[in-house]
Amino acid sequence: MAEIAMRTWNRVVSQVSPVIGDDGVRVLYGRSLHLTKSAFPRFADLSSKQPHRSFNELLPRFERLNATEAIDFCAALLITFTELLAALIGEGLTGRLTELAWADDGPLPDPMKPELSQ
Repeated sequence: MAEIAMRTWNRVVSQVSPVIGDDGVRVLYGRSLHLTKSAFPRFADLSSKQPHRSFNELLPRFERLNATEAIDFCAALLITFTELLAALIGEGLTGRLTELAWADDGPLPDPMKPELSQ
């Protein structure tokens, strides 16, 4: 479960980063974490002020959780991130950028693939 959660986040980052930049992804992730972690006490100590560090801390935490807890937290974090992104760049573009992130398997998508710009 932990690997699937991290693969999903990596897919989101690979799609969104070319559009809003690495710093933009970090800022949105930090804000998403801040908004989400209050509902999940096990994640309360993650710092939303150092989002890069806390992102790297997610995998070991997911590995210690049961599947339901990991899924719930990851889904809530992704939903919050997606909502914030949609507010920034619009729902249409957000949908196109993040739809592949929800896939169950397969390689990381290439952000330069032509079908993403259609």
